[in-house]
Amino acid sequence: MPQYPYSLIVTQSVTVVRDGKRVSPEINKVFAFSEAECRQITGANPQGLRKPINEVPEINMTDFDDTADIDDDGGSDTDDSKDTEAPAKKPAPAKKARGRSSANKPASEDTDI
Repeated sequence: MPQYPYSLIVTQSVTVVRDGKRVSPEINKVFAFSEAECRQITGANPQGLRKPINEVPEINMTDFDDTADIDDDGGSDTDDSKDTEAPAKKPAPAKKARGRSSANKPASEDTDI
């Protein structure tokens, strides 16, 4: 029985032959490939496979109970005793007037000489 040590993500349409049958793995899903399959696919299409990275798993939203309303602190909306308000933001400091300072005067206006 052949081993499939390379778990890669299919990025484009790929077909492999296993046990005399054509297998087309789903795009953007992890699939186990043999070394020979990897070499053949990447030789024909270098962008056809990619290594898996830490990705957000697909979440089935129907698994969640939408009757419970949970806050960020883990409590329900009816329990506001632990909620704290964020401190009010301080206003930005006023901008300084822009004009010529004594260091930026042209030499013709310098009277200190």
